[in-house]
Amino acid sequence: MPPDNTSTEEQSFNANFAAMQNDPNDGDRQYLFLIRHGDRWDYSYPEWKKLPTSRCGDSPLSPLGHEQARQVGIFLKSYLEEHNLPIDNITWMSSPFLRCLQTSDNALNAMEIETKILPEYSIFEWDGHDGEWHQDLPSLEERKHYFPRLDLEYQTLFVPELPEPRSIFFDRCQRAVDAFHQRHPFQSKQIFVMVSHAAGCLALAKTLAKKELQEITPAAPCSIYMFTRTSVRNLDLG
Repeated sequence: MPPDNTSTEEQSFNANFAAMQNDPNDGDRQYLFLIRHGDRWDYSYPEWKKLPTSRCGDSPLSPLGHEQARQVGIFLKSYLEEHNLPIDNITWMSSPFLRCLQTSDNALNAMEIETKILPEYSIFEWDGHDGEWHQDLPSLEERKHYFPRLDLEYQTLFVPELPEPRSIFFDRCQRAVDAFHQRHPFQSKQIFVMVSHAAGCLALAKTLAKKELQEITPAAPCSIYMFTRTSVRNLDLG
């Protein structure tokens, strides 16, 4: 069972990913776990935004968020071991925002593995403030000092253009999914993790599952959406 502070939703990728089956011995699958970051510090302590030194667009996790992230790692490790999946074959992508990197780092520490964090800009926060939130992002070189797992040699799928109107956000998520499929063809028992934001999780899940937005379960902090694909389905890719 997943931890109480996460929600796990099994969606289908239609032509790309098939809905997760209940057979734990079915190894001919590739797995993607889409995770929202944990609870934000500024949501629990809104006065933080008033501090002159705060990077208001780049809130860290709250104490609850750190614990949620650790529980995600505990759950993922348990799930992968229970289903005989290789815990050392994980590609872990994360939005470069602090709350996502902290979620990733806490989860990986709880899993007790040395997997690197790949900074993936294509799944970063939706720009709802004319680029103001994104201006608070420091360089990856600065991030590396605090997150040694961060892989500075990783090439992101793409960097979205800013400002980003709401009208093109879903197009960006479709482009991210298409680029992911192109870079990562089917490989049995390969595990992918994407740590994104509330809007990103909903839009990516909608795109991956080819569902209407209202059919997707809202992304609470540290929600987990799980997808799989098979080699047969992979043949349908254009």
